[in-house]
Amino acid sequence: NTISAIAYATQRHTLAGTEEFPHIVTSSYDGHLAIWETKRDTQIQPRCEIRFPVCRDELLCVIYSRLHLLYITAGNAGEISCWCLKNVRKPIKKGSMIAAQDNDFAVTTLALDGNYLFSGGEDESIRMWDLHNFELLKVIKDEGEINDLYVIPSTGNLLSCTRSGGVKMWSQQKGKVIASFD
Repeated sequence: NTISAIAYATQRHTLAGTEEFPHIVTSSYDGHLAIWETKRDTQIQPRCEIRFPVCRDELLCVIYSRLHLLYITAGNAGEISCWCLKNVRKPIKKGSMIAAQDNDFAVTTLALDGNYLFSGGEDESIRMWDLHNFELLKVIKDEGEINDLYVIPSTGNLLSCTRSGGVKMWSQQKGKVIASFD
């Protein structure tokens, strides 16, 4: 099926702890997540290690948390799911967050900042989640469907862009606009 999003990851869980494991993660419109092993030698083709269903709806975004060793997916159903692989053949669902009740809107983008996950979607809101307990911490209202989010590593400020063409910089702590690039 068509790949809808891609992320790069460098580690995975093992029975002994964690190990270096460079791989690509893809999500698809048929609701599946796939893990592709990539070798450092560019002559070797990537190999799909595992492909498994995450939901019955379309997945629109995927991101990898190196800190938590989680693959995080979201899509049309409004559910954000967090997955880990203790071994390559057995995905484990670690938690989920419901951004949209009754499939009211799609989650279209995800961004990470340490222990915090940011989600944006069709409802013109940015949500801040705690990755330790999967709880919603804050909702920030924007003006337009959220197309993309990015956390500036040096400041922790959040950038958002909307389908209506607006770009804003937000303070995470205050949930207020610092700058607007309209």
